[in-house]
Amino acid sequence: MAASEARAESSKTALAAALADVPELARLLEIDPYLKPFAGDFQRRYNRFNETLNNIGENEGGIDKFSRGYESFGVHRCADGGLYCKEWAPGAEGVFLTGDFNDWNPFSYPYKKLDYGKWELYIPPKKNTSLLVPHGSKLKVFSTLLF
Repeated sequence: MAASEARAESSKTALAAALADVPELARLLEIDPYLKPFAGDFQRRYNRFNETLNNIGENEGGIDKFSRGYESFGVHRCADGGLYCKEWAPGAEGVFLTGDFNDWNPFSYPYKKLDYGKWELYIPPKKNTSLLVPHGSKLKVFSTLLF
């Protein structure tokens, strides 16, 4: 009997901790009491969510900036006629841009590795300010992996 009482007390303690950590959890459990045994799971997932959100805030400049990654990732033409490329490849050893503009030479344009699996490349325009990579060029980004 003591073991079941200890489990019940532990369950009550876990529920109290989850209710203290997770906003609106009490309201949810009031609406659907069958979820009560999963209060610890809600707490774990909510804490993991907060860790991720804090990481995004610290490393990416906030959720708003992070959610606008499409503005910087990919291939973008710069005002000076250059080309800015940014990719996310956390498992890559190297990332390269190739295409018809460089006769498909796979290693002539290597990306520079940044933090958190990001890679970037800037290709300036030609000296006569014409485009090195003309509009409509076929491009391919490829990576070498660590295995």
